[in-house]
Amino acid sequence: LAQLVGEVRIHVSEMRRNKKWLQSRDIESRDNGMKTVTGILDRWCSLLELHNEVEIGDKSITITQEEIVKFQQMLMNLGALDKVLDILVLPRANAGSEMYEIFLHVYDFLTLFCEGNAYNQKALFDKKHLFMEHTNIEKSDDILSHCAGKLMASIVSDNKVLLESIEEGVYGQI
Repeated sequence: LAQLVGEVRIHVSEMRRNKKWLQSRDIESRDNGMKTVTGILDRWCSLLELHNEVEIGDKSITITQEEIVKFQQMLMNLGALDKVLDILVLPRANAGSEMYEIFLHVYDFLTLFCEGNAYNQKALFDKKHLFMEHTNIEKSDDILSHCAGKLMASIVSDNKVLLESIEEGVYGQI
């Protein structure tokens, strides 16, 4: 587990560092940033997918529900959520298809990050305005809107307190 903690710390730092490159006018720098961020999000998602086989150090493990809870907590404690949300708030105007793919990866990660975890659900619920903005976007972004709605559903799933605190107008959006 210590190896994974070190890996995630490096990834959190890389997410912060590569955020600026995602908006770069330099195509090579932007592409490198996109590749790095996508790889990190894919790795983090692999740690949160039940029955997935992952390599941690020199060991191969099958992800169980117990590991998912540990990894969700570890990602939260090491600041992964903040870095992922920083990417989600990047401007969508003039964003290319690569950036659109990053947003989809972000939503995949956030959905896995909060599933079955009341603490993480609450942390994301407090940021619901970010996701609700994506449910109000043009028809051309139906998939992004769907991902945002799916995340909102995961945030309140099996969490009666959060479900009851949603304003009535929000239901139509999700």
